[in-house]
Amino acid sequence: MPEGAYSSEHFRTLLEPLLTLALTEPQWELLNRHYRLLVLWNRRLNLTSIKDPAAIVKRHFGESLFVAARLRLERGALADLGSGGGFPGFPIAVANPGLQVTLIESVGKKAAFLKEVSRGVGNVRVLRERFEEVDEQFDWVVSRAVALESLRIPLLHKTKHLAFLTSVDRAQEIASTLGLNKPNFEPLPWDPSTTLLTGVFHVEP
Repeated sequence: MPEGAYSSEHFRTLLEPLLTLALTEPQWELLNRHYRLLVLWNRRLNLTSIKDPAAIVKRHFGESLFVAARLRLERGALADLGSGGGFPGFPIAVANPGLQVTLIESVGKKAAFLKEVSRGVGNVRVLRERFEEVDEQFDWVVSRAVALESLRIPLLHKTKHLAFLTSVDRAQEIASTLGLNKPNFEPLPWDPSTTLLTGVFHVEP
């Protein structure tokens, strides 16, 4: 793949049409750094199976910033459960510098990547733990590609609000299994097979 495919200019050209929020130049720089580190580390660590630059930008950065735009969280505490390559949590943190974001990742090598990506970013921290072992409360928990059904009880104990990127086919089933109150489903504009599921947990498990 030509080096130009991973340039800051090409990254911006790919991402900008997907955005419904404004980013400052420092925010663009942080996102582009994340992008370049993702590509570099992915050569020896399986952070993403996607290799095409346009698909990486759309699938990872576009989807994450879609969540950021819909949640509009200016402050509070948010946890990204099973963060992996930093999605959707790190772009959400970049877009909302007043929000305290915790990237939770139990796999050591992936947690090491997240620590490198978040170096110098004051509103981001990394926990190398299983979500069940985290003894904290969060205003929001976000996630993607995690089997949330098995984490219903830990989720109930740690947050009231959930945002989850999943397939349209599974969204209603997940919302019912988790017991979300008045769940909202919003398909991605560029991929109607994927939806952002948001909802509030019932007080009682």
